Amino acid sequence: MSIAIRPCTGAIFLLVIAWQMGLAMAGAIAVVTMGLGTAALTSLVAVSSVVARNTAALSIENHRRWGFAMPGIQVFSGATIALVSLSLLGFRVAL
Repeated sequence: MSIAIRPCTGAIFLLVIAWQMGLAMAGAIAVVTMGLGTAALTSLVAVSSVVARNTAALSIENHRRWGFAMPGIQVFSGATIALVSLSLLGFRVAL
């Protein structure tokens, strides 16, 4: 949550505009509100993903085959996300 509360460039822009308009306190309050909203949403997404993963793990607990397959599926999913991220950054990914 503490990582998500830091100001972004939009917040800096808001502060500059508010300062130019003579509304420095309103700009500061708006930036703090933006940070808290971002932190709340980021925390909500993190908590919901952990809950979803744990629920899925509990639902397949009785199936032994899934217990062996899940680590491989997780590694494949992570590698896929990494490859897509690298390709979006402009790196050529050779498979």
